[in-house]
Amino acid sequence: MYIRFVTPYWSDDCRSHVGFFRAVRDVYRRHSPDDWRVGELGRQYDWFNERLAVPDRLARKVGRHGLRPGVCWFRDRAAEHVSRARYACWLIEDMGLPIRELRSDRPGTRIWEDAHQIVAIPERDRQVRRL
Repeated sequence: MYIRFVTPYWSDDCRSHVGFFRAVRDVYRRHSPDDWRVGELGRQYDWFNERLAVPDRLARKVGRHGLRPGVCWFRDRAAEHVSRARYACWLIEDMGLPIRELRSDRPGTRIWEDAHQIVAIPERDRQVRRL
């Protein structure tokens, strides 16, 4: 099973909602750096920067139309990563941006993976369960 945390923002390129990591810029713009939640969110992102690989492949060539971006999913067995992501999402939600947790056993075509996450190209008919 794979887990993804998404915002209400939609990406036509990915055919998916934008993930919570990309929401940080929006949250930082709307809140004072003195807000304790901003500092705490920064600490969580520092943790991810130290312990979560940046995928070296985020897109795949699709026909003659160029590159199609993938989206990142946590593996459900990456318990500490998922737990910290839930906490970061709680902070983001507390600052006014809703986040949904999605689960899927069919996130799409995998184009990259490691022990904690995968990057997948979403399929049009993918089965995603909202929690």
